[in-house]
Amino acid sequence: MSEENRLNRIEDRQSDGIGRIGSLERLADIAEQRAAEEREAHRQEREANRQEREAHRQELEAHREAIREERRANTAERRWMIGIYSVLVLAVVASTASFAVALFAAVGAIAGGSGGG
Repeated sequence: MSEENRLNRIEDRQSDGIGRIGSLERLADIAEQRAAEEREAHRQEREANRQEREAHRQELEAHREAIREERRANTAERRWMIGIYSVLVLAVVASTASFAVALFAAVGAIAGGSGGG
């Protein structure tokens, strides 16, 4: 009987050992599954970050292009304004010059007319 008890205890220990090994294997499988899920989540997060960076890069490039376009428009507008201003200055100078010529002619006529009489 003692031999039978000893065999039963050995079988119980083997059964417990097999159960523990099974539990450890299940825990290892669960840990591996969680690690795989975490790796996938990190991969998805990296992809989302990459897409966000690309969207920001495109937005920045569009903003820079808008600034370049605005500068070109401002340059053209400044040139147009300078041209208009130049024409106005020339008109004032020309009218002043013709006024001065007319004034000198009138003064000359007056001086010549009164001096000759």
